[in-house]
Amino acid sequence: MGVHDGHRKRFKAEFIEKGITAATPPHKILELLLYFCVVQKDTNVLAHELFNKYGSVAAVLDAPI
Repeated sequence: MGVHDGHRKRFKAEFIEKGITAATPPHKILELLLYFCVVQKDTNVLAHELFNKYGSVAAVLDAPI
């Protein structure tokens, strides 16, 4: 088992329990959104890459396809 095994399940449980707050890191918001687009794949790295490239969740959502 790798360090990411069960990550999606743990993350979803955390979101259900706490929701999104002002303290939620932007890459976690992106990761949650990516769950709806990328099935059965780790989205953590992609979320970090998108945030680093665009600088904000809003800029990612406004980025060209």
